[in-house]
This record gives sequence, structure tokens and C-alpha cells, in this order.
Amino acid sequence: MLGRGKLDYLRDFELVKEELIQNYEKWGVTNYYIICDTFNDTEFKMKAWYDMVASLPFKIKYTSYLRADLLDKFPDVPYMLQESGLIAGFHGIESLGEKASMLIGKGWSGKSAREFIPKLTHDIWKSKVKLTLSFIVGLPGDTRESLTDTAHWFVDNDLYNINWSSLGLSKDLPGRNASEFERNAEQYGFTFPKATVPYSSGNSLWQTDYWNCNQADAFIKDTLVKITNPVNARFGSWALLQLMQYGVTEEWFEKDKIPHAVDQLKLVQRTHDWLKNYIAKLLGNQNLTLLENP
Repeated sequence: MLGRGKLDYLRDFELVKEELIQNYEKWGVTNYYIICDTFNDTEFKMKAWYDMVASLPFKIKYTSYLRADLLDKFPDVPYMLQESGLIAGFHGIESLGEKASMLIGKGWSGKSAREFIPKLTHDIWKSKVKLTLSFIVGLPGDTRESLTDTAHWFVDNDLYNINWSSLGLSKDLPGRNASEFERNAEQYGFTFPKATVPYSSGNSLWQTDYWNCNQADAFIKDTLVKITNPVNARFGSWALLQLMQYGVTEEWFEKDKIPHAVDQLKLVQRTHDWLKNYIAKLLGNQNLTLLENP
């Protein structure tokens, strides 16, 4: 969908309202993932969303991708989001470095995220909206020292959840789907010494004069995670809604109340059981065994 306009393919909010009401009346659904890649791309859309949700005869809760720079640009929007039911959000910050953020088209992150994200979290949302902050390790311009500083920034500002990922590049990805670094890898100092060897999820092994993808992975594990994990919330923005669907309350997600040991296998099984139950209800199949409290 690259190249589309901001309001292209915007669905009529009356139709959205009809669907929300139908889901509520038929299934009791009030929790949602909003997976639009730029949910808050315009103030107009956020006002229309806010008005539509306010007209519902019930309350909803949701999580979504959110562009932090546009929350900064349109100061009324964060309040609209929270009042319309936002309980968690995902920010692709990627880097607090000015050079790295400029190279990936997110110059705001390098200039303003360091001050705005704590303000948004604590002053505007009063820590009621739980944020997952996503960062990429391996971008040109970022160093071990600057990334370590980012980790301490997260801790010092008592932020909620952080996700570290090493830079993924694929040498042979078709140009239409390739990132800027993949199209012009050499220009940014990237080489692929073992380009034919898959790294992960179709990515290739990359290296620069500074480090390579394996070293970036190791730095995440051995340094960054060790700094942030003691205060990092155990569940990110998407998992919160999943757990709430199972009956977990919002209070359970306060950082000082989150259990430090969670049986992930049980969580996965609960997800499978819930889906089985939902499909059985949807199809009206009485032959499937349903859970009493999905």
C-alpha cells in the first residue's frame, strides 16, 4: 500500500459502528486490535473515530499501532484516543539517534522522542495507556554506546514495555518490497558476505565496518535486555488485549503487579482453546466441546 493517500480506503465510520454493534449484540465483543498501519495518520480520522465510539451504547477497549510524531503534532488526539478506549499502543520509534532516524524516514524520533514519550506516558496518559516501544539495533549511526544510553533512558523514565530487534535485511528481496537499505545497501556500508545463507525470516547475514547481524543479536541479549528487563513489563501492547479477552483485568498489568514467571505454553493453549470455542459458536457446531469461560 505504499504511495496511497492518507484518507484513501478510509472506511465509512457508520459501517464500522454497525459492525461493532453487531459484534457486541451477537458475541459480546468489546475488545479490539486495530491493525491499521497508521491509525492516527490524520486529526480528521481521529475526530471521526472519537465521535463514532462516543455514540456507541457500550464502551470498547483497543490497542493499535500509533505514530508518536503525530500524537505530538496533534495534541488533542492523545486525549481522544484514551477517552475512546485506548488501553495500549505500539510505537515504532526505531532509534533515538538523529542520523539513524533520519536515514529511515523517522527524523522526529531522533529529535523529539526522548522528551515526548515520557511526557505522553506520565503527564498526558497518567500511565493508564501501556506503550510498547520498538527499537532496531544495527542502523547506521547507532553505536553500542548510544543504544546503551537508550536502554537507560527507558529505565530512568519508568516506561512500560520495550522491544529490541536486530536490523533485518534481505539481499535478494524484489525491489518493490525492498527497504531503502536493501536497495542501496553498499551506499550505507552494508555488505552480505554470506548472502545465500538465510539469517532469519528470509533475511540475509549482513555486516558493516562497525559490526554484523550476529553481533547485533548478541548485544541485544547480553547488554540491552539485561539493562531493561528488570523493569520491562512482561507483556506488550498486543498481548494485553489477548489476556483481557480471557478475563484478566487492567489492574493486573500494572508493572509492580505483573508476575515474573508466566507459563507461556499455557497461554498458547488457552489461545487455541478460545479460538476453537469461537469458531464453534460462529458455525453453530454443537458437536464441538465448548469451554465454559473462554
